[in-house]
Amino acid sequence: PTAAAILRLTAYLAPDPILSKMFEDEASIVEEAVGLLCEETGQIVGDPSVQDGIAELASFSMVTRKGDSFTVHRMVQDALRSRIPEERKRDWIERALRLVDDFSPRSPWDVRTWPVWDLLRPHSTRLVKTADDVGIAHPTARQMAQLSSLLQAKGLYEEAEPWIRRALALNEASYGPEHSEVSACLNNLAQLLQATNRLAEAEPLMRRALQIDEDSYGPLHPDVAIDLNNLARLLQATNRLAEAEPLMRRALQIFECSYGPLHPNVAVHLNNLAQLLQGTNRLAEAEPLTRRALQIDEDSLGPLHPNVARDLHNLSWLLRDTGRLSTAMPLIDRVVEIYERSFGLDHPRTQNANLTQGTFRNEIASQPAPPASPEGAKSE
Repeated sequence: PTAAAILRLTAYLAPDPILSKMFEDEASIVEEAVGLLCEETGQIVGDPSVQDGIAELASFSMVTRKGDSFTVHRMVQDALRSRIPEERKRDWIERALRLVDDFSPRSPWDVRTWPVWDLLRPHSTRLVKTADDVGIAHPTARQMAQLSSLLQAKGLYEEAEPWIRRALALNEASYGPEHSEVSACLNNLAQLLQATNRLAEAEPLMRRALQIDEDSYGPLHPDVAIDLNNLARLLQATNRLAEAEPLMRRALQIFECSYGPLHPNVAVHLNNLAQLLQGTNRLAEAEPLTRRALQIDEDSLGPLHPNVARDLHNLSWLLRDTGRLSTAMPLIDRVVEIYERSFGLDHPRTQNANLTQGTFRNEIASQPAPPASPEGAKSE
């Protein structure tokens, strides 16, 4: 029964590699599936492990194992789905969806989760479509929002937008328009709209999200700080810097009080405030904030994380704007290296860093050559 239940759960996954660890870590869902199957077939519930169940499937060539993953042929999946009684299909779809959702890393925007997410993505995509078709709202909406965040982080905005819009619709229908889950979707959709230069559409969504979270949590909650920061960045993008600055400072204060001065979220807000100060020509105020953000991220995330590259990128521009172009050049070289390693050559962040790198190189090349040493003088 354990092997048969595992196989039936895979019927609603994609015909792509499946991590064995997902079934092992979510063994309680497998146990539920075994119970469902035995209830349907009249078999007696046994107690073999998930590992034994997968090994049994492999011994009958029902799955193909490779390393820490296995695959199920699409024809096998089609046959499995056709044999599930119609009245029980929803139960199996719901458990397969929970299996993937519970195993999914909760920070899909963080490149450190991508090795897992890249394997989960085809299964998640297929499951949320299937679950939505049969009217399973949750955790369908959450998984859709996770997929959207992953795709946004990869710069795949066109693919990301339908998922976050559908997640928003499901959450509004389930919880009402003033729920925190609705606020999170509003924020994510607004971020996508801003990234695709639809600022006028993004602003009312951000303001609505801020109002929901302030009413739900009070003015000092970290979710409120996220809303304040997002709105401030949009105001900055539309050249309303005087409106943006107090919101950024309030967001920074909330995060420092909530998480302490050395948390990576504090680094994000330090960076944003520094960028605003730099935009208003207060470079001397901006530099210590940028350097503090860089130190926090290097200590917290390591030297090769994209957040470190973001900090270096910002610092390199500040150094360039204060006449220290030769000091800025090795920083932007490091930024390009980190982004290429993390995102690849085609990601917008990598391309933006390449443009900065080219700009700096051209400016260095156009600088006048130093005067020649007098004849007979020794050059150091």
